[in-house]
Amino acid sequence: MKRQAIIYLLIAFSTLSYAQGLVKKTLEAQRISEKMTTDGSLSESAWATAPIAKDFVFRWPTPGKIASQRSEVKVIYDDYAVYIGAYLYDTQPDSIAKALTQRDNNNNADCFYVLFDTYMDGQNGLEFGVTASNVQLDTKYAIANANGNNGDSDGADQNWDAVWKSSVKMMPDGWVVEMEIPYSALRFPKKEIQDWHVNFSRRIFRRGEGDCWNPIKAEESGTIRQSGILKGIKNIKAPIRLQASPFLAGLGEVYYDKNGTPKTSSGRSFNAGMDLKYGLNDAFTLDATIIPDFGQVRSDNQVVNLSAFEVRFDEFRPFFMEGTELFNKGGLFYSRRIGGRPINRYRAYDEKNADEEIAENPNKTQLFNTTKISGRTNGGTGIGFLNAVEGATFATLANVENKSERLIETSPLTNKNILVIDQNLKYNSSIALINTNVMRTGSTYDANVTGLNWNLKNKKNSYSLTGNYALSQIYQADSVALGHKMNIDVNKLSGKKTWGASYSEISNSYNQNDLGYQTSYNERNYNVWGGYNQFEPVGKWNNYWINLWSWYSTLQERNAFNSAGIGLNIGGNTKNFNNMGINFNFNLLGFNDYFEPRTYDFKTYFRNPGYIQSNIWYNSDRRKKLRFYASTWSRVYGQDGRFNNNTYAGTTYQVSKKLRFGIEISKETSRNDRGYTGMREAAADANLIKVDDIIFGKRNVNGFDNSFNATYTFNNKANLVFRLRHYWQQVKYEDFMLLNKKDGSMLETSYSGLNKEGKNLHDINANFFNIDCVFTWRFAPGSDLFITWKNAIYNENQELLQYNYLGNTGRLIGMPQTNSLNIKMLYFLDYNEIKRKLNK
Repeated sequence: MKRQAIIYLLIAFSTLSYAQGLVKKTLEAQRISEKMTTDGSLSESAWATAPIAKDFVFRWPTPGKIASQRSEVKVIYDDYAVYIGAYLYDTQPDSIAKALTQRDNNNNADCFYVLFDTYMDGQNGLEFGVTASNVQLDTKYAIANANGNNGDSDGADQNWDAVWKSSVKMMPDGWVVEMEIPYSALRFPKKEIQDWHVNFSRRIFRRGEGDCWNPIKAEESGTIRQSGILKGIKNIKAPIRLQASPFLAGLGEVYYDKNGTPKTSSGRSFNAGMDLKYGLNDAFTLDATIIPDFGQVRSDNQVVNLSAFEVRFDEFRPFFMEGTELFNKGGLFYSRRIGGRPINRYRAYDEKNADEEIAENPNKTQLFNTTKISGRTNGGTGIGFLNAVEGATFATLANVENKSERLIETSPLTNKNILVIDQNLKYNSSIALINTNVMRTGSTYDANVTGLNWNLKNKKNSYSLTGNYALSQIYQADSVALGHKMNIDVNKLSGKKTWGASYSEISNSYNQNDLGYQTSYNERNYNVWGGYNQFEPVGKWNNYWINLWSWYSTLQERNAFNSAGIGLNIGGNTKNFNNMGINFNFNLLGFNDYFEPRTYDFKTYFRNPGYIQSNIWYNSDRRKKLRFYASTWSRVYGQDGRFNNNTYAGTTYQVSKKLRFGIEISKETSRNDRGYTGMREAAADANLIKVDDIIFGKRNVNGFDNSFNATYTFNNKANLVFRLRHYWQQVKYEDFMLLNKKDGSMLETSYSGLNKEGKNLHDINANFFNIDCVFTWRFAPGSDLFITWKNAIYNENQELLQYNYLGNTGRLIGMPQTNSLNIKMLYFLDYNEIKRKLNK
């Protein structure tokens, strides 16, 4: 009863009323009838009579203080677009930072932004920005829903791109920005008279200063809701939103192996497809990609994976990066599952006969098409639906003797989709229903996950009650496996002093991996935290923060102890704009790892001793042409002499207005590490080990992950990006041990890790090398030409164990490698633009 009473009390937060409100400046938008030219001059008569937004204040580093430079902004509109005119005065016009960058990249440049929240829900916004070199920046914002955090972050989707116009002109006393944002790039309610949330902001790079029109208080949660109000927009209609981007792509690829027969093999392909956007109504948009091509997408950062879980890779495919804020709510969707590894890829190895070789075994499924529908109604209901169809995938087994081939299906024809219904509530609260579904032909199982997420706040947005519940269903031919996970958090969001507490659990049978990503199950977690934030400058600091937290974890199924500990985090920004901090984790009781033995029965575990973990980081002044950053993470165990460390350092240098490069060096070291190795049937002493014995190894790990990148920007529409990465890791086993299944300790074993020929079965020497060189030219609005060269080396060779990093690097050129050249041209067609031109 006490627990229920507490929950009811917390829910009541969402209905509490406070007298204190946020500051809301207002600006009147002026309707015009004359034709506008977006040239940065503000010479049209309409600009002379439009009301002015002025009196900007600091957002950073001295919140609320009058801005150091004067800014004036005007808004006018017609039946086609809304126009922004900004005069950004500067007492040192020669010092305005004008570095050229890629689109959506504002490095080393002065910037101006306008943020629209057209539905005035305080949770969703579109931001349009321009640098002093007229590089366009656009971002879609959405308050994150509950996903194991306080559910209050303003999620920024910088991959969202709209087609709009801008122009910049330098003046003797500052610079001018003119923006033309067509209604096809916006979503707004179907009303005769519109009021929109709006805010204007400005960055003065050399001063490290951020200004805004409507004050944004750092101690208040949520920035979108702290916007002003744009009034006076009347009788506008959403246009027919029909946009198509047909493309042509060609790929040439050469594989070279000096020891191969033949040494060189090559291939080429030609691809044509289309991306399509269609406005179903005022609020909802259909996006589709037909026979997609992702040849210009950056290569994955491949690594040696010694853990019990798969590596999670970042998403670089534009279709799955842009406009997916609805689908990411609840943490049930991992877009790399679409077009990813065939689910039964290893069936080829299991069914291969002794006289057969695997001639081909695709690592990715063929993605036929993907469609998504998303939008939000006038009543604040957001709906998102994404559907993808993958073709069947086959491995080819070749019989060497009779030269015959046969196919093994590694992935059936598959349909994957996700549905999200997200309802805005009062006071920036929300509740969302999410469903992911995977259906496969044939005997391979189907999967479904349904989740409910809530984010409830009081009127002042100072407290929140967030949480989620999800149910997974795995459909086999003759059974259904059910699992669940849940999380509930209560947090104090606003003010200098904040705190929170949470409880979460996930059942042993819960599984969201068919369309999501999951690394934990059969757990209960209890967490509490508290923090202090100093937002205004004090002494040598612009701001600083201190956080303290603790956790306690058990198994969900048997409630057996798992781990416990406390943590401390201290960090801040100095008056010289350096950023630094340190955090500690103390786990003095040790922890039981139920995943490392790979039995997944949650009875067998590997007992780890207690540890102390630290992380120290530093970032130098971002205003400087030459910038440094570094971090070192260490974990020291109380027994066995175990030690783990990962240290990285990097620098970026703005050589000129057009050229920028960066170098990053990362070093990984593990001493006396313990980990699962498994027993190999090929081992010379395999007969001395029982079938169900679990073999662990004592190992040392050394590795580097180094990269170099350079960007040359010809102008605000064309750039060349070069990225080189070399990852090397060496794993050497010193001894082998037998896991004691009773208490997770280590026992002696006669296992040597050698096969009958005396070859080591477990040591690893890996080299992963990539070059990605991409030229991008936006030759017309929304239309791009991509020319991409890639070089890839994936090599694991124990013969190189005798060499260190430099010895391996010097031998890269002799390793088998793939070179590819991809050329893709995409042309943007917009129904409204075509109609306007035809009318002329």
